[in-house]
Amino acid sequence: MIKNDFPKILESYFNRHLKLERQFSENTYTTYLSVLSQYIDYLKNTKGLSPDQISIEHFEKTTTLDFLNYAESTLNCSTRTRNHKLTVINSFLEYAQSLNPVYIRVYLENKSIKMKRVVKEKQDFMAIEELEAFFRSINIKTKDGYKHYVLFTVLYETGARVSELINLRVSNLYFTGEAPHIRILG
Repeated sequence: MIKNDFPKILESYFNRHLKLERQFSENTYTTYLSVLSQYIDYLKNTKGLSPDQISIEHFEKTTTLDFLNYAESTLNCSTRTRNHKLTVINSFLEYAQSLNPVYIRVYLENKSIKMKRVVKEKQDFMAIEELEAFFRSINIKTKDGYKHYVLFTVLYETGARVSELINLRVSNLYFTGEAPHIRILG
Protein backbone atom coordinates (compact mmCIF):
# COMPACT_ATOMS: atom_id res chain seq x y z
CA MET A 1 0.00 0.00 0.00
CA ILE A 2 1.28 3.46 -0.96
CA LYS A 3 1.62 5.95 1.90
CA ASN A 4 -0.83 8.88 1.66
CA ASP A 5 1.31 11.95 0.96
CA PHE A 6 -1.68 14.34 0.61
CA PRO A 7 -1.18 16.08 3.99
CA LYS A 8 2.53 16.61 3.30
CA ILE A 9 1.87 17.98 -0.22
CA LEU A 10 -0.93 20.24 1.04
CA GLU A 11 1.27 21.67 3.78
CA SER A 12 4.14 22.21 1.35
CA TYR A 13 1.78 23.84 -1.16
CA PHE A 14 0.72 26.48 1.34
CA ASN A 15 3.86 26.98 3.41
CA ARG A 16 6.49 26.71 0.69
CA HIS A 17 4.91 27.19 -2.71
CA LEU A 18 2.32 29.93 -2.13
CA LYS A 19 4.14 31.84 0.62
CA LEU A 20 7.80 31.55 -0.35
CA GLU A 21 7.95 30.72 -4.06
CA ARG A 22 4.89 32.56 -5.38
CA GLN A 23 4.84 35.18 -2.59
CA PHE A 24 1.05 35.45 -2.68
CA SER A 25 -0.56 38.23 -0.70
CA GLU A 26 -2.26 37.29 2.56
CA ASN A 27 -5.69 37.76 0.95
CA THR A 28 -4.89 35.45 -1.97
CA TYR A 29 -3.35 32.90 0.39
CA THR A 30 -6.49 32.97 2.55
CA THR A 31 -8.73 32.58 -0.51
CA TYR A 32 -6.77 29.53 -1.72
CA LEU A 33 -6.91 28.05 1.78
CA SER A 34 -10.67 28.61 1.90
CA VAL A 35 -11.28 26.90 -1.45
CA LEU A 36 -9.25 23.80 -0.58
CA SER A 37 -10.85 23.68 2.89
CA GLN A 38 -14.28 23.75 1.25
CA TYR A 39 -13.22 20.90 -1.04
CA ILE A 40 -11.96 18.84 1.91
CA ASP A 41 -15.17 19.55 3.86
CA TYR A 42 -17.14 18.50 0.78
CA LEU A 43 -15.24 15.20 0.68
CA LYS A 44 -15.83 14.64 4.39
CA ASN A 45 -19.56 15.41 4.19
CA THR A 46 -20.48 13.74 0.89
CA LYS A 47 -18.05 10.82 0.77
CA GLY A 48 -17.87 10.20 4.51
CA LEU A 49 -14.08 10.43 4.50
CA SER A 50 -12.08 11.33 7.56
CA PRO A 51 -9.28 13.85 7.01
CA ASP A 52 -6.57 11.16 7.19
CA GLN A 53 -8.33 9.15 4.44
CA ILE A 54 -8.36 11.99 1.90
CA SER A 55 -5.77 11.65 -0.83
CA ILE A 56 -4.96 13.34 -4.12
CA GLU A 57 -6.89 10.55 -5.83
CA HIS A 58 -10.06 12.06 -4.32
CA PHE A 59 -9.52 15.05 -6.62
CA GLU A 60 -10.59 13.00 -9.65
CA LYS A 61 -12.48 14.82 -12.39
CA THR A 62 -15.98 13.59 -11.51
CA THR A 63 -15.56 14.54 -7.85
CA THR A 64 -14.22 17.96 -8.80
CA LEU A 65 -17.18 18.52 -11.15
CA ASP A 66 -19.56 17.43 -8.39
CA PHE A 67 -17.88 19.88 -6.00
CA LEU A 68 -18.15 22.73 -8.51
CA ASN A 69 -21.85 21.98 -9.03
CA TYR A 70 -22.29 21.86 -5.26
CA ALA A 71 -20.55 25.24 -4.95
CA GLU A 72 -22.95 26.79 -7.45
CA SER A 73 -26.17 25.12 -6.30
CA THR A 74 -25.73 24.78 -2.53
CA LEU A 75 -23.20 27.48 -1.68
CA ASN A 76 -24.81 29.87 -4.22
CA CYS A 77 -21.46 30.75 -5.78
CA SER A 78 -21.45 32.77 -8.97
CA THR A 79 -20.03 31.35 -12.18
CA ARG A 80 -16.97 33.53 -11.74
CA THR A 81 -16.42 32.15 -8.21
CA ARG A 82 -16.94 28.60 -9.49
CA ASN A 83 -14.28 29.18 -12.13
CA HIS A 84 -11.91 30.58 -9.50
CA LYS A 85 -12.39 27.47 -7.35
CA LEU A 86 -11.43 25.35 -10.36
CA THR A 87 -8.32 27.48 -10.88
CA VAL A 88 -7.27 26.96 -7.25
CA ILE A 89 -7.83 23.19 -7.46
CA ASN A 90 -5.82 22.99 -10.68
CA SER A 91 -3.02 25.06 -9.16
CA PHE A 92 -2.81 22.64 -6.23
CA LEU A 93 -2.89 19.58 -8.49
CA GLU A 94 -0.22 21.05 -10.76
CA TYR A 95 2.00 21.47 -7.72
CA ALA A 96 1.19 17.94 -6.47
CA GLN A 97 2.12 16.35 -9.80
CA SER A 98 5.35 18.36 -9.90
CA LEU A 99 6.33 16.73 -6.59
CA ASN A 100 5.05 13.26 -7.44
CA PRO A 101 4.48 12.45 -11.14
CA VAL A 102 2.03 9.68 -10.20
CA TYR A 103 -0.59 12.46 -9.90
CA ILE A 104 -0.25 13.70 -13.47
CA ARG A 105 -3.39 11.79 -14.53
CA VAL A 106 -5.52 13.50 -11.86
CA TYR A 107 -4.03 16.88 -12.80
CA LEU A 108 -4.61 16.43 -16.54
CA GLU A 109 -8.17 15.20 -16.03
CA ASN A 110 -9.00 18.25 -13.93
CA LYS A 111 -7.20 20.53 -16.33
CA SER A 112 -9.62 19.33 -19.04
CA ILE A 113 -12.60 20.75 -17.10
CA LYS A 114 -13.76 23.81 -18.99
CA MET A 115 -14.36 27.15 -17.38
CA LYS A 116 -17.99 28.19 -17.55
CA ARG A 117 -18.75 31.18 -19.69
CA VAL A 118 -19.29 34.31 -17.61
CA VAL A 119 -21.80 36.86 -18.81
CA LYS A 120 -19.94 40.14 -18.75
CA GLU A 121 -21.76 42.94 -17.04
CA LYS A 122 -21.77 46.33 -18.69
CA GLN A 123 -19.21 48.54 -17.01
CA ASP A 124 -20.42 52.03 -16.28
CA PHE A 125 -17.75 54.69 -16.11
CA MET A 126 -17.89 58.20 -14.84
CA ALA A 127 -17.77 60.91 -17.45
CA ILE A 128 -14.89 63.37 -17.09
CA GLU A 129 -17.31 66.02 -15.82
CA GLU A 130 -18.67 63.62 -13.18
CA LEU A 131 -15.18 62.68 -12.05
CA GLU A 132 -14.15 66.34 -11.79
CA ALA A 133 -17.33 67.13 -9.82
CA PHE A 134 -16.61 64.20 -7.48
CA PHE A 135 -13.10 65.45 -6.71
CA ARG A 136 -14.35 69.06 -6.31
CA SER A 137 -16.90 67.85 -3.76
CA ILE A 138 -14.14 66.75 -1.37
CA ASN A 139 -13.24 69.50 1.10
CA ILE A 140 -9.43 69.37 1.09
CA LYS A 141 -9.25 72.10 3.74
CA THR A 142 -10.02 69.51 6.42
CA LYS A 143 -7.66 66.75 7.50
CA ASP A 144 -10.12 63.97 6.59
CA GLY A 145 -11.04 65.66 3.32
CA TYR A 146 -7.40 65.93 2.27
CA LYS A 147 -6.80 62.29 3.26
CA HIS A 148 -9.81 61.15 1.22
CA TYR A 149 -8.71 63.25 -1.75
CA VAL A 150 -5.27 61.59 -1.71
CA LEU A 151 -6.75 58.10 -1.32
CA PHE A 152 -9.21 58.54 -4.20
CA THR A 153 -6.49 60.08 -6.37
CA VAL A 154 -4.19 57.10 -5.77
CA LEU A 155 -7.03 54.67 -6.55
CA TYR A 156 -7.89 56.55 -9.73
CA GLU A 157 -4.33 57.03 -10.97
CA THR A 158 -3.09 53.50 -10.22
CA GLY A 159 -6.18 51.37 -10.78
CA ALA A 160 -5.41 49.65 -7.48
CA ARG A 161 -8.03 47.68 -5.60
CA VAL A 162 -9.16 49.02 -2.22
CA SER A 163 -7.54 46.02 -0.49
CA GLU A 164 -4.25 46.80 -2.25
CA LEU A 165 -4.43 50.42 -1.13
CA ILE A 166 -5.16 49.37 2.46
CA ASN A 167 -2.09 47.11 2.44
CA LEU A 168 0.15 49.87 1.04
CA ARG A 169 3.13 50.71 3.27
CA VAL A 170 5.52 53.66 3.31
CA SER A 171 8.23 51.31 2.05
CA ASN A 172 6.15 50.88 -1.16
CA LEU A 173 6.41 54.61 -2.00
CA TYR A 174 9.34 55.75 -4.13
CA PHE A 175 9.56 59.54 -4.48
CA THR A 176 13.24 59.79 -5.43
CA GLY A 177 14.77 59.53 -8.87
CA GLU A 178 13.44 60.50 -12.26
CA ALA A 179 10.34 58.32 -12.09
CA PRO A 180 8.57 58.46 -8.73
CA HIS A 181 6.28 55.45 -8.34
CA ILE A 182 4.25 53.27 -6.00
CA ARG A 183 4.78 49.52 -5.73
CA ILE A 184 1.41 47.82 -5.34
CA LEU A 185 1.29 44.24 -4.09
CA GLY A 186 -1.77 42.19 -4.91
